[in-house]
Formats: sequence, C-alpha cells, structure tokens
Amino acid sequence: VLHIPSTGKMVESVSQRPGIASKAEECLLFSIYHCAVFSISEEECMKIFKQDRSTMMKRFHAAARQALVNASFLKTTEIAVLQALYLYLLSSRDAYDPHTYWILTGISARIGQRIGLHRDGENLGLPPFEVELRRRLFYQVFPHDSRASQSAGIDYISLPEAWDTKPP
Repeated sequence: VLHIPSTGKMVESVSQRPGIASKAEECLLFSIYHCAVFSISEEECMKIFKQDRSTMMKRFHAAARQALVNASFLKTTEIAVLQALYLYLLSSRDAYDPHTYWILTGISARIGQRIGLHRDGENLGLPPFEVELRRRLFYQVFPHDSRASQSAGIDYISLPEAWDTKPP
C-alpha cells in the first residue's frame, strides 16, 4: 500500500518539522502509528513505549480518525488520504461491529472509484511509479471491502467487467 522509501522520507521530514505536514501526511502518519501499535503485543508495547497497548490504541485511533476528518476524507481525491483510511480501517477491524466496518470499507472503495483506481493508470498515461502505486492500492482496497461484506453476512459483489486495473 505504501512505497516505503518515499514514506520513510516523508516520516523523517515531518518528524523533524511537524508544522510542515500536510493534512494528507498527518492522516498517513497517525494511521501508520495506529497500525504499528496494532501489530505488536502488549509486552512489546510496554517494552518499547512504556505504555499499555490499549491506551496507545485508543489514542492513535482517535488521532487517525480526527486527522481523516481534518483532511475531509469523504471528499478527498488524494491517494495518501485513501492509503491512510485503508491502514486505519485495517487496524480498526476490532473497534467496529461487522456491519459498521463493512460500511466504512465501502466508503474506502467509493473513494477509490472517485480517484479512478478502477481504471488502469497505464491506460490513463500516468507515469510508471504512479501506475504501480495505484494498482497496489486498488488490489488492497477493493478485496478488503468484499472481505468485510462477507464478515457482515452480505453477499459478495464482484468487480464490474468495465474496470480494467491490471494486477501489480
């Protein structure tokens, strides 16, 4: 979902000068922090951060959610905001009931459509780096929504035939 070298440079830059962070970068950072805490055990959290995992999860969950609101995620056309939303949702699956979670993953899928991820970037004449980034995000966001629908007991809806995004 993320290009690690590019994201690493952004994290380093923003950590040195937080005031320069765009709203999209702020979303991405808090979503990354939330994922990082989500992915470690209580013991690792105490050892690394000297704080309990549940407190940190609540703190970063709220911060990521607020950063998404601040970035007007429902109106966004920025890939970084969609990346942040995807990471936030991925690490928030236990925070929502299955039906609410399915609705939220549907929002990420509709944002992906608004951005045009369902159209292959190569056919749109985009640079190779952007084409690959869009493909990778597409093949995470849309299957994530279908998995969430299954968890909510909703029938899986296949992707429309007109969508032409190639595999990464």
